[in-house]
Amino acid sequence: MHICIICNEYPPSNHGGIGSFTKDLAIGLIDKGYKVSVIGIYSKYVLNIEENIEENINGVEIQRYPFKEISKSKKVNYLYNRYILREKIIKLHKKEHIDIIEAPEHGGWIPLGTIKEIPLITRLHSSTTLLNKRFSRLISFFEKWQIKNSDFIISVSKYTAEETLKVFNLKKDYQIIYNSIKIPYRENRKQINKKMILFTGSIVPKKGVTELIRAMNVVFKKFPKVELYLAGKNLYKIDNKNYEDYLRDFISNKFQKNIHFLGSLDREKELIPLLEQAYFCCFPSHIEAFSLAPLEAMALEKAVIYTKYASGKELIEDGVSGLLVDAKNHNDIADKIIKLLEDNRLCQTLAKNGKRRVDKMFSYEQWIKKNIKFYKDILDEK
Repeated sequence: MHICIICNEYPPSNHGGIGSFTKDLAIGLIDKGYKVSVIGIYSKYVLNIEENIEENINGVEIQRYPFKEISKSKKVNYLYNRYILREKIIKLHKKEHIDIIEAPEHGGWIPLGTIKEIPLITRLHSSTTLLNKRFSRLISFFEKWQIKNSDFIISVSKYTAEETLKVFNLKKDYQIIYNSIKIPYRENRKQINKKMILFTGSIVPKKGVTELIRAMNVVFKKFPKVELYLAGKNLYKIDNKNYEDYLRDFISNKFQKNIHFLGSLDREKELIPLLEQAYFCCFPSHIEAFSLAPLEAMALEKAVIYTKYASGKELIEDGVSGLLVDAKNHNDIADKIIKLLEDNRLCQTLAKNGKRRVDKMFSYEQWIKKNIKFYKDILDEK
């Protein structure tokens, strides 16, 4: 079976959850004996390349193409690059027969489908239309038409499926396959630092970072030696002001040194060791499809504070495998953080239960098997 996956941020480029997801899925399929090709068009902010790059990383055949600007019109450029992507898929199919094509709905990169005889799966991760208040109407159009023209739909959560189909006014059958995470084996793990609280993910308002920083100003007054580390892309601006500078305005001067913005980190070399050191993690997102960040922390046996909104309740049982929080209320976030700082036994219990839940409900091996079964069932229907 040859599976072609569309991904515009495959590691080690600058990537988010979809990039990590695609890498874990691709490697898992390769390990089971399947052939995987990953094709994507890269913006200069993700990977600044001028020429096409074809490479093999751990058995995964990767084709990276630069986003071409052939016009002053964004619409023309968007259409042109989607056309190019479609042509690259067709060219690959002629060279090495493709059995299944999978693409995220994010950005709607194949709105008109690809090759008639090849099943097209759209996996609902996080459409720009659903997750962003100020979305591009053209991108929204692309996303809707990709979903509409897809043969099969997988969603990473029930919330994501229901809300995505609702926002596009579509009726489509779907199957839920919750995300999983592949944790690399490390023989010598870092020691836990009980003064370290960690946030991982893009440093943007929808991730609840503003509320988290405001909450920390309350926390620091009671626990002045605690430190917050934020690891993730930090390019967002508010009124041409760097978001980090905007956030620091919420912290009193004497606690500025307690906040650390680390930027994007290499997942295996830097992020995993950082997670190992963290006492617990906090992810007060306003909206999430089914985030990999808390899943990753739970897999590494860290207590997690997560959002009660969106898919939060599908990942965590409140008070059992983690704590759910009102992500739009910084006082509630502060209360939950203080609760864990004051109760080491609770922190340890949540960490163990969270790890147990990931192993039972979201294990990597079971996740790969579910995806393979889905692919096989599709081909059996042809």
